[in-house]
Amino acid sequence: MRLYKNGWWEIRSGAIRQMPNTYIYIYNRSHVSDVKKIKYQSALCLVGAVACDLVNLTGYTGDFS
Repeated sequence: MRLYKNGWWEIRSGAIRQMPNTYIYIYNRSHVSDVKKIKYQSALCLVGAVACDLVNLTGYTGDFS
């Protein structure tokens, strides 16, 4: 993830498994900017990574204040 001084962010590349619930955010003093919220896929993910799908985060962009 890359943050810019002008308040812009981007995820250059990356992926994450859908377990557990995931919340990616940017905290800027008293303001929270959501980047991505991912709910867990299923309890089967606890057995092993093979049972979980990957969420591709490449190319996500946004701004924060």
